[in-house]
Order: sequence, then C-alpha cells, then structure tokens
Amino acid sequence: MNGSFPDLPRILKSWRTYISLAVGFGLLLVLFRGAGISPIEALRALGGANPGLFLLAVAVYYTTFPLRGIRWRVILGNLVGPDPKPLPGPWHLAVVILASWFANCLLPAKLGDLYRAYHLKRNGASGFSEAAGTVLIERLLDLVVVVSALAASAVFLIGSVSRRTLAEVGGLGILLLIVGLAGVGLFFRLGPGIRRRLPARLADIYLRLEYGTRAGFKRLPLTLALTAAVWACEVGRLALVTQALGLKIVPPMIVFAALANSVLTTVPFTPGGLGLVELGVAGLLSLAVPLDLAVTVALADRLISYWSLILSGLPAYILSGRLETTREVAADAGNSP
Repeated sequence: MNGSFPDLPRILKSWRTYISLAVGFGLLLVLFRGAGISPIEALRALGGANPGLFLLAVAVYYTTFPLRGIRWRVILGNLVGPDPKPLPGPWHLAVVILASWFANCLLPAKLGDLYRAYHLKRNGASGFSEAAGTVLIERLLDLVVVVSALAASAVFLIGSVSRRTLAEVGGLGILLLIVGLAGVGLFFRLGPGIRRRLPARLADIYLRLEYGTRAGFKRLPLTLALTAAVWACEVGRLALVTQALGLKIVPPMIVFAALANSVLTTVPFTPGGLGLVELGVAGLLSLAVPLDLAVTVALADRLISYWSLILSGLPAYILSGRLETTREVAADAGNSP
C-alpha cells in the first residue's frame, strides 16, 4: 500500500468501473424480468409513496454518517504514540466516510474504503497503514453486530420462512464473520514471525497496520454501542420505506432483510452491491408480500442507500479534498468522545 488513491476523473475513465456497473445493471434487468414489471411501472409505484415517511427514512439513513464519524474518531483516538498527531473532528470524518461510500458506489471491491486512509495520510492526521487498520476493524465491528442481530431475527422467522433461506443468508453472514475474526486473529498471532521475514519497509507497514487494527479493541463497549446505533438506523430506514409504501411487514422480516442487505454489500461483486442487493432484498421480502411489491420496496430502499449517495456523495467527495485536519482540531478537541 503506498497511500495513493485514484481521483474522480481516473475513476470515471476506468474500464473496470464501467464493467462492474454494467454487471450491476444487468442484475437489475434480471430482477425486473423475474418480477414481470418494467422500470416505468416500478417508478409509478414509487410515486405513490407517502412523502413524509419517505423523507424521514432518508433522514434516518443519513444519521448513520455522524454516528460513524463519532465511532471512527473514538478508534482513531486510541492511536496514541510518542508523537501524537492532531485528529479531525467527527463531522470532518463523517464527510470523509460519505465521500468513501460515494466512491464505493462506483468502484468494485469496496476500494472506496481506502480513500479514508488516503485522506488521513494526506492531511497528516495518521499514517496510511494505521488508518487502514482502523477501517478494517470498523468493518469487523459491523459484521459482529449485523450477524448477531441477523441470527436473533432469524429465530423469530422460523416457521414462517423456509429454513433453507434462513440458513443460506445467515450462513453467509456467519461465514464472513468467522473469516474476519480468524483473519484478524492470525494477523495478530503470526505478526511477529511475518515481520521478521519481511524487508524493513514492508515490516514497518505491517506493524502500522496491526497497530491501527488493535486500536479498535480499546473502548470496545462504546464502539459496539455506536455500531448498534448505526444498524438500528439502517433497519429503521427499511421499516419507514415499507410504511411509506403502505405495506405491513412483521418487524423480524424487516430486520432480517435490512441486515441481509448489509451482508450482500460485503460481497465485493458489484459497486455498492448494485443489482445484487436489490435481488436479495426483493427475494426475501417476497416471502411476506407479492414479488412486484417486494421489488418496489427494494428499489425504494436502494433509492436512498445507493442512488442518493451518488448525489450527496459527490459534493462530499469534493469537499473532503479541501478539508484540512488542523483547522478542526482546536474546535473539536474539547468535544472528542
């Protein structure tokens, strides 16, 4: 890792960007064909949604970014050393996270996450490797909370949803969590031996990445509480979308579908899970409502969690490139959690 990150013009000129987006749109076409509806019909159904509830769902969703900014600030605050560097405030970090999610909507394999580490390195708030370690542990915290809540909601759905469906979605989440926990465990356990075999420069990068990852295990009750609050908002968004469309779906199904959405976006197949998430969420909700209505809910939800990110994330991406860490330090020093 050298701390570089492609700028927007390079992203938009990359053939990988267009291929991954084409795959996502192809999956959307499969969804429309399978449901027997056209995009125009889906948009017409969305037009009948309750605007007040839909806007509330948007507000609840964007509340997650300040919460994520506070959580990242807590983890970064654990990076203490002989020469501590000034840290950005939570709002600064929230903008950077929003910008990284915008990049994830265009880039496959969640490469936008690297933008966060690149931003902190460029602004002198942290080394690239340490910052990448904090992002890595954030993803692991998300998986712990998501898989735990997914398993809890699945218990309430036994009998109303096929065991195979519950096992497939829950199994994928558990598999990802096991891989994540095992990977971090091996990373720590084998670290000393690996570093001895690496050239000095790579050993230093490895050590800094490990240092950033370990920072996430300090003040764990606080970071887990913030993570739970983030995912409560994610579930609340989908619940409000279903209400805006006048549908009544039992809460465990909403929780299961919303968290399955997260598990699907973890799989780095298309940018932001485009197409893949819509297929998965619509398929799950079709167990509770007719398929055409399930598709409408999935599209309405993704209108918030994917397409609105394109509109709001672009200004955040531009703004994040102009933010300077040192200007916020004095103002936020007294407010750091």
